[in-house]
Amino acid sequence: MRIETTQPLFAWEAPEDSPSLQTLRDLQTGIPDHALLESRGKGFDGCPVSVLWGTLVVTIALHHASLDVCLGELSREKALRNLIGIESEEHLPGKGNMSRFRDVLGREPHLTLLHKVFDDMPGEKRSL
Repeated sequence: MRIETTQPLFAWEAPEDSPSLQTLRDLQTGIPDHALLESRGKGFDGCPVSVLWGTLVVTIALHHASLDVCLGELSREKALRNLIGIESEEHLPGKGNMSRFRDVLGREPHLTLLHKVFDDMPGEKRSL
């Protein structure tokens, strides 16, 4: 017996498999992340914290298995780089930059601010 399943016409609970640039832009502008970004300061090795955060958000939104996969896509996709604020391929964050950024996000006071970002987002409240 074969049972076929389909998504409902308006699958609000299911994220897009490949979100558009507009959807990614809306996501980035909709995240209440100002306090988190301000707490981190300038970034690492000349890479702005907004680029590091944008890269992390895009990695998750595009369902990339790793940051390496996302960095590879960013090296090929100029429009995606522009969305995050990366001027050129030469200005991509390095693996070390991203690793240090993720490490910092996991420590106080940034961890509390990270939790607050998602607690403050509209919609259903979830615990991390």
